[in-house]
Amino acid sequence: MKFDKTLITLVIFVLLSSCNIKMPVVGKLPPRETLIKYCWQTFEFGLKDKNEFVRTNTIRTLGRIGNRTAIDALGSFDYGWKPVAVKTCALTLAQIHDSAAFYSLRHFADSKDFMIREYVVVGIARMSDLFPDTMVVRYLKKMMYSVDSIAVDTLLYDSTEIAQDKSELRAKIGMALLKVGDRSGEAYTKSLARNRSLQFRISIAKVIGEINPPNSLDLLLPFLKDSSSYVRSKALESLIKIKPNDIESRLRHILASDKAEDMQVHAAIGLMKYDEWTSVNLLLKLLDSGDEDVLSRIILALGEVKSKPARDKVIPLLRSLTTQPSDWVRISSVASLGNLKDYESIDIIESALHDPSQEVREISVGVLSRLKGKLMLEDLKQLVTDDTYSMRSVAISGLGSIDDEALQNEVILPLLLDRLKNDAELIVRVRAAFTILDVLSGGKYTKQNDTITD
Repeated sequence: MKFDKTLITLVIFVLLSSCNIKMPVVGKLPPRETLIKYCWQTFEFGLKDKNEFVRTNTIRTLGRIGNRTAIDALGSFDYGWKPVAVKTCALTLAQIHDSAAFYSLRHFADSKDFMIREYVVVGIARMSDLFPDTMVVRYLKKMMYSVDSIAVDTLLYDSTEIAQDKSELRAKIGMALLKVGDRSGEAYTKSLARNRSLQFRISIAKVIGEINPPNSLDLLLPFLKDSSSYVRSKALESLIKIKPNDIESRLRHILASDKAEDMQVHAAIGLMKYDEWTSVNLLLKLLDSGDEDVLSRIILALGEVKSKPARDKVIPLLRSLTTQPSDWVRISSVASLGNLKDYESIDIIESALHDPSQEVREISVGVLSRLKGKLMLEDLKQLVTDDTYSMRSVAISGLGSIDDEALQNEVILPLLLDRLKNDAELIVRVRAAFTILDVLSGGKYTKQNDTITD
């Protein structure tokens, strides 16, 4: 008997689809220890997955957890992975303030990739307070001595590029040495702003704020006068990070003297902490920008206002922006209304659930989960089986934000466990694992950052 291959394929597709849309079963939870074990097994699968997006997402998730178990998992991953995953792992470890992260990070110090070595230097500088200065100095000097021996593929990079990268790395190590009190670093940090390479100046202006050596302000000042507005904007970001005593007056001076759009936006956002009303009015004037990235940055900054006069001025504007043509503007506006906890905007945000943009719909689910709490439960129960993995991930995060112990034990954790065990996408199972651990720890991981990003 001959079979129609098209019909067979269709039947298989229907069967698979029906499996994906089946509602999760809410049942009895296993013991807490078993739940935790399932979560860490899922992270292990994520780290070993062949898909780079899954690996990097798992690495960032472990970074958000940031405990010793997470650090051990990050430090023991397979170095045969593609460069993107290795870079993500080094960057993630560099942002954790823990002695175990310091030791794990050191394994990346011999990388052929200059950026990975930069992450090591920045991470060591940030965690230098955890160790005696002499130990940190010895390690940084060891890195300095090894710069010349870095093996670079000369088929991909010419000698000028290699020399430039080595000079840049020496400058960053020099700044880290200065941070821990070793004056030998000065030899590598002189006249940095005179370098002809635009990329060099951008990178150095940015990293000064991340390492923050004692002379960071002196190092930054020439970059704030650079001919490139992009270099100046990176220097301004670093200035805001290092927070010199006269930061407010410096920001006002920049607003008065540097009319480049990037500089105006960064300076106005930086001023918000010191003079919110002036900052808000400056940012509102800058909303005429035609650059979507600039507009999004401004709108998200407006979502951080605290005072009632500023909120009264900003909230009506944000509501009006939720119907603008730009997807990014609508996304940013909904997110800012959520960060402002504007409960009177719930109807407007609910209408965004029907937005033509998938990203707008997803941010709306995240915001409504925070604002409505358990009133969103029935919607979230449906959305955890949505056709798109990204919406399922957002719904999972939304379930984790419902702060009701009875619901967590009876409904939410069983739903999350079902997704962890049965979802077709490993990246969704990783999100479910993180959310389960977050719920079990009383929101320890999400409370580190109240900004709505889901």
